[in-house]
Amino acid sequence: MVAADEVRRALATGAFVPYFQPIVTLATGQPMGYEALARWRHPSRGLLRPGTFLPALEAAGLVVPFGWHILAVVCAQVAA
Repeated sequence: MVAADEVRRALATGAFVPYFQPIVTLATGQPMGYEALARWRHPSRGLLRPGTFLPALEAAGLVVPFGWHILAVVCAQVAA
């Protein structure tokens, strides 16, 4: 289980990052877009999936700031 203070610190330090997964048309195999999957680069536990940290974000009331952070990072990467 992840503590609320850990997710606060991770959000403040930019430890949550997006990973991009292609969305393809099954009939043609052609990419039609991408989805951004949020992951946490935890300093001691490695790369964590959302099921590990979303309950702590919800309990700490940080889901909206988390969403804005991920959106900002995705937009910056797309713009680059």
